Amino acid sequence: MQKKITLLIAINILTISNLFSQNKPTYPETQENFKRVDFILPKIDNPENYKVEISFSFEMETIECANTSFSFNKNDIEKGYGLDSRFPYYVFNVKGTEITEGYDKDCDKTKPKVKKKIISDYKIIDQYQQYYSIPYYIPKYWNLEYRIFKAESDFKTFK
Repeated sequence: MQKKITLLIAINILTISNLFSQNKPTYPETQENFKRVDFILPKIDNPENYKVEISFSFEMETIECANTSFSFNKNDIEKGYGLDSRFPYYVFNVKGTEITEGYDKDCDKTKPKVKKKIISDYKIIDQYQQYYSIPYYIPKYWNLEYRIFKAESDFKTFK
């Protein structure tokens, strides 16, 4: 009788530990020349009333008065899931970036170049998610930038 109880307890422990271990998301390995950024937002009240805008940046030398940005092919972004739709991740298989420089008419192009943060044209707008991190696999020299804004609760009708 004692052996049966011990066996039942062992089976229950293995079953419970197996159930909990299946809820841990799995993500891909970081590839060469890329880094993984685990993006998690701070906890706030009423997160359903907020949105987050994510963009990317890097530093480069350019004329201080230049309006400089960069873009990349959005098709190079792969969205995957570590377990189910609650655990997304993004892989940026970017093969190159296109840098755009614009100048105001008052901009003196003869001034020396300075190191400046350049922000991407492409933005990801998403729900405010504060319960788990979202991995982003981005080129090593990129940074992930974000800002939070409050969303209106009602949709407006355009006539």
